[in-house]
Amino acid sequence: METVKGYSLSQVSYSYDQITGIDEVSVSLVPGKFYGLIGPNGSGKSTFLDILSGYIVPNHGTILLNNVPLQSYDRNELSQILAVVPQFFNQNFQYLVSDVVLMGRYPYLSRFSPPAKSDFEAVDQAMEMLGISHLRSRSITELSGGERQRVMIAKALAQSGDFILLDEVTSNLDINHTISIVTVLSKLIRDKGITVVAAVHDLNLAAACCDELIVLKNGTLKNFGPTSTLLSERLISELYGVDVAIISGNQSQKQIIYNYVRS
Repeated sequence: METVKGYSLSQVSYSYDQITGIDEVSVSLVPGKFYGLIGPNGSGKSTFLDILSGYIVPNHGTILLNNVPLQSYDRNELSQILAVVPQFFNQNFQYLVSDVVLMGRYPYLSRFSPPAKSDFEAVDQAMEMLGISHLRSRSITELSGGERQRVMIAKALAQSGDFILLDEVTSNLDINHTISIVTVLSKLIRDKGITVVAAVHDLNLAAACCDELIVLKNGTLKNFGPTSTLLSERLISELYGVDVAIISGNQSQKQIIYNYVRS
C-alpha cells in the first residue's frame, strides 16, 4: 500500500492547565507546499507548531505524519523527517557557525561515528544557500540576532528533511535576508517537494510566498485554504481588528495597505 505523505490532524486539542492552546483542529497538509500560519498573538500558532514537531502531545485527537502516528516515531527518526526553527533560542556555548550547522546532520550519524564527506557537503551547501559561508569560523555567540537566525535556518536545511517548521523566524531579519530565505525555501519546495509550515506576522510576506494559509484565532481553526482566495480585507479585520485595503501588485501579488492612524 502506498504511503500517504504529509500531515493529517483530526480533532486535535491541547490545553495548558485551564488555558486552551488548540481546540479541535482538523487539517491535512500535503507535500510540496508553503503553508503560512497566521493569526493574532495568543491564537495558538506556536502551540500548533509544537504539536506538528512532536514537542508536545495533544490532549485529544490524532496526528499522523506520512500515515504513521506522530508519537510512534523515535526522536532520531523524526529528526530525519522534519526540522524545526524556533522563534527564540539560546546558544551560550562558543560553537563555531560551521559546527552549529553540522548539528543538523547528527540524526544521520551512527553512534561514535564521525561526520562523513556527504555531511560536510550538506553543511557547505546550506551555508552557501543562506549566504553565511563567510561566517563559518565565527563563534555563534559573536553574531547578531539576525545572523544567528540565518545559522539556525541553515542547520535546518542541512538536516535534509521533508518538512521544515518555522516559528516567526524572519522577525529578526532585514528585508534583503527575509526575501533571500523565502526564495531559498520556495526553490526547495519547487525542486525537491519539501513542505514548509511557517508562522508569520507579516501578511504581505504571507501573500507573496505562501500557497495556502492556516488561520487560527483563539485556538480554533478559523479558515484554511489558498492564499489567493482566502486573504481578504474582511478576514484581516476580523483577525486583527484593523482597517486595511488590499491592492494587486506586481505578478498579481496582493499588497496590504494598513491604516496606521486611528481617529
